[in-house]
Amino acid sequence: MRPTVRSRTSESGQTVILFIFALAALCGFAALAIDVGTIMAERGKLQGAADASAIAAAQHLPSVTLATESALAFAAENGYTDGVDGVEVTVTTPYNGDYQMVHVSITTEADVYFAPVLGTDVSTVSAGGAASILSGGYGDAIFAYGSGCGNPNDIEMSGADFDITGSIHTNGDVKMSSSDMDVEGVVSYLCDPPQINGNDFDASRGVNLLSEKRDWPVYYEYADFGPCTFASAVDMVIGRESPQYWVNDDPDTNTLKPGVYCSEANIQVTKQASGTVTFVAKGQILVEATNGETGQFNFTAYQNDVVMFSSFDTESATVEPTSGKPKPEVDTSAIHVSASSFEWEGILQATDGKLQLSGSQASSPSGSLMGETVKISSSSGTITGLWDDTGLRPGWLVE
Repeated sequence: MRPTVRSRTSESGQTVILFIFALAALCGFAALAIDVGTIMAERGKLQGAADASAIAAAQHLPSVTLATESALAFAAENGYTDGVDGVEVTVTTPYNGDYQMVHVSITTEADVYFAPVLGTDVSTVSAGGAASILSGGYGDAIFAYGSGCGNPNDIEMSGADFDITGSIHTNGDVKMSSSDMDVEGVVSYLCDPPQINGNDFDASRGVNLLSEKRDWPVYYEYADFGPCTFASAVDMVIGRESPQYWVNDDPDTNTLKPGVYCSEANIQVTKQASGTVTFVAKGQILVEATNGETGQFNFTAYQNDVVMFSSFDTESATVEPTSGKPKPEVDTSAIHVSASSFEWEGILQATDGKLQLSGSQASSPSGSLMGETVKISSSSGTITGLWDDTGLRPGWLVE
C-alpha cells in the first residue's frame, strides 16, 4: 500500500485563505478603531463647544433671547453653526424649571470612513452642557409677581443711594427714579422696557426681557404659619396700650416677645419696636410709629424665614363693591412700613397686594421684598437678597 501524500499546495491554499480572513478582520478592527478615535476626538471638541456655549449663555440669564443668541454665536465661533452641515444647536432655558440655568446641546456628524462599509452607522455625535448664573449666591432681593402687562409699574423705586445685591424681577413693568443705584445681579421684566430716570444706575448682569412669567420664588399661605404665639380674630394693635406683646410686659423695652403674631384682620405696630417675630395677617400689616414715637424698627424672622406675610387683596380694597368705582384714596397696601429706619432679616411677602416701604432708610443684610406689586420710596437703602445654597457661581457648569 502506498503511503498517502498530503499536497503542500492544498495546505498553502488553506493558509492563504485563513490569512486573508484574519487580515480582513484585522483591517476591520483597525478601521473601526480609527473611526472610533475620530468620533471620540470629535465628541471632545463638541463637549468643549457645548460647555463654553452654556457658560457664555449663562451670563445673559434670565433673558431667554439673549442667552439663546449668545449660545448660538459662541457655538458658531467654535465651528458649529446651527443648521449648517448637519449641525443642530439646541438651547434650553429655563432648565429643569430654573430660570437661572441654561442647557446647550450640539449634534453633528463625525467624519467617519470605514464604519459605514461594515454596516454600522456611528456618524452622529452629540454633547451637552448646563450652566448657571449663581453658584452659592443671592436670590431675589425684590420680586413683583404682577398682574400682567396691563398693570404699570409693578416695581416702583424712588429715592437715592440704593445698593441691591441679588436679582430684581417683575412680571410686569418697572420704574426706577432713584439716583445712585447699584444692582449686583439681574434686573428682569416681562412687559415694557424699564423707565430708568435716575442718574448713575448700574446693573452688573444687565436689564433683560423675559419671554414668560416667573412664579413666586417662595409662596406661602396664611395656614402655613403657626402655632400662633399671639392670635386675634380682629385687628391686632401693637403699641403702648398693649403691654402683653412686649418683653417683661413693658413697652419701654421696645422689644417684642419672640413668636408668630397672627391676625385674621389687620396688624398695626404703632410704636418703635424690634424683635424676632413673624407677623401674619389676612388683612393689612401697617408698621408706623405714631404719637411722636421714634420710627425705628428692627425685625428678624421667627418662622419660615418670613418677617411679614399678608394675603390682603389690594385690588379689591381699592374698588367699591357695588359701583365698581375707585374708593377714596386711603392706604390700601397689604404691607406698608413707614419708618425713619427699618432693618430686617427675612422675607416680606404680600401675595395679593402692594408691598410698600417709605421713609428715610431701609436696609437688610439678608432679606427679600416680594409682593403682587412693590413700591419703595425710601431715601436710601441696602438690600441683600437671601442666600441661595442651591445655586452655582456665575457662568459655572452644573453638568
